[in-house]
Amino acid sequence: MELKLLAKEKKFINFDLFACAFLLLFFVLVNKGIEIRALAVDDLGVWNTYSSSSPTAFIFNLDNNKIRPVLNVILYALFRVIGPRIWLATYAVKLLNFAIAVYLYFLTKKITNNYYGLFAACMFVVSRFAYYSISQIFGIMESLALALSVLALYCLYLFV
Repeated sequence: MELKLLAKEKKFINFDLFACAFLLLFFVLVNKGIEIRALAVDDLGVWNTYSSSSPTAFIFNLDNNKIRPVLNVILYALFRVIGPRIWLATYAVKLLNFAIAVYLYFLTKKITNNYYGLFAACMFVVSRFAYYSISQIFGIMESLALALSVLALYCLYLFV
């Protein structure tokens, strides 16, 4: 009995590894030509605020009467790591979106007890929403909003 259970778990782990590898390949193919080479509009404003203020002032910035401390902490960490090498932001943003695709896969698989999670993750990868999230640094806000809203819906699903 115990050996059959281990074989079943091994099958699920093998499929999960395959699904993550497939998602990575699909993600790379879909987002092959998308790069962040320069900052414009909102991204430039965020960079200007980062470079001209202290960490506390940047994180608790009240531009346009909007406070976004979670986003600003992530942007501050990103800007500290990449510095003036803006092209590195492409890889950081793509890594975040790939992590969200994998997160969607596992969450949908857990809810449905099926492999619909791979379909949900692939739909996220090809959506225009994901394109905006990858092509601009400020798209991190939409990526975080999606991940946290899906987490909130999952918690609601568990509660009900």
